[in-house]
Amino acid sequence: MRTEGSSTASVAHPISALEFYWKEPNPIERTMNMEIPQFNLEEIILDNPKVLNYSTGQFSALSARFRLNRENGYHLLQTYIPTIMIVAISWVSFWLEQTATPARVTLGVTTLLTLTSLAAGVRSELPPVSYLKAIDVWIGSCMFFVFGALLEFVLVHHLAKKRKRRGSQRKSFKAMFFGSEEPEVLDQGGKKETHLAEAKIVDRICRVFMPFAFITFNFAYWCHYGLG
Repeated sequence: MRTEGSSTASVAHPISALEFYWKEPNPIERTMNMEIPQFNLEEIILDNPKVLNYSTGQFSALSARFRLNRENGYHLLQTYIPTIMIVAISWVSFWLEQTATPARVTLGVTTLLTLTSLAAGVRSELPPVSYLKAIDVWIGSCMFFVFGALLEFVLVHHLAKKRKRRGSQRKSFKAMFFGSEEPEVLDQGGKKETHLAEAKIVDRICRVFMPFAFITFNFAYWCHYGLG
């Protein structure tokens, strides 16, 4: 919802010479097929006639308020649905191989840059304001989900390439990520042992957690902003 105000007053003639009143029964006449871009005119609220007091005298004035309801169809097609699809595309990386570095990096960076370009286009069409808008919350949250998918690949790739230690030589979780480089440990088949199993578990968890978190965010977002 949005309310705009309009007023009419006489500053040339004092109230003793000119006084405004609303005409009955239709004070404000408007064309029924009149349309406002991106808005619907819901209601016209008429204020009572009032008197403005100035140093030069008293003057009559009338004021009215127009209650507008924003049309969401344009932004739904141009902003919300494309960003939802971009976020969903970023989840495809969870089904790719943990060692498929070119594919997963390209997918993550491409979706992030596409979302950034789309956000820049949306902001250029809206007036600059000092407060946080609903579209800013949406775009920022979508970028957070896409960037989170890219960071998840960094973790999974690190686990898939990190060498394992046997027995008493096993490292702690902290040493797993920040430990120094040491000679490779090979299994009986001569292959390097890594944390590939843990990496696959992280991917499986994100396949469920990320869509669930995004759906939860959508529910909270539309409950808060969709009814306003």
